[in-house]
Amino acid sequence: EGRRWLTAALDRLLGRDDFATLSMRDLINELVAAGHPIRVIYVHGHWMDVNSLRDLEHAGQFTLGQR
Repeated sequence: EGRRWLTAALDRLLGRDDFATLSMRDLINELVAAGHPIRVIYVHGHWMDVNSLRDLEHAGQFTLGQR
């Protein structure tokens, strides 16, 4: 379900002229604006900084072993 929310939010954001400058904060705000709950999951140990949509893309590639 969360994947659908993210995909829909990214699709909406892709239509913006300033898409290339958006941050994770913008993505989270888009999810909140759509009425989806946001929660924090603390991770201890192996983690990656994801502060932009580009970072999110790189993190996805890393999890697929494509570094």
